[in-house]
Amino acid sequence: DHSWNGWSAQAGEHLGLTFEEPVTIRRIIVHTKLDYEVGDYRIELCRAGQWETVVDVAGNTEVRRDHELTADNVQALRFHGLRGPECQPGIVRVNELEVFSE
Repeated sequence: DHSWNGWSAQAGEHLGLTFEEPVTIRRIIVHTKLDYEVGDYRIELCRAGQWETVVDVAGNTEVRRDHELTADNVQALRFHGLRGPECQPGIVRVNELEVFSE
């Protein structure tokens, strides 16, 4: 097991990434842990100073979610953990958040 004790927070908080230069995003992968999956979450991207929702997930039970998209000139990303697993809906955990370019 190569788990990393990643990000953990109260439901409703977000994890943010800011890029030094605008990037193109083609894929985002969210990794959690068995029995501690993030049930509901939203991913937003900031382009030209405006935030937009590009992923909105409800009722997730998978430990890995792969999101394909096309987004150019991305300045920042926010992962909003809205609800944790059934056993702890008030806590969200992310082991790894992968962001891929072209």
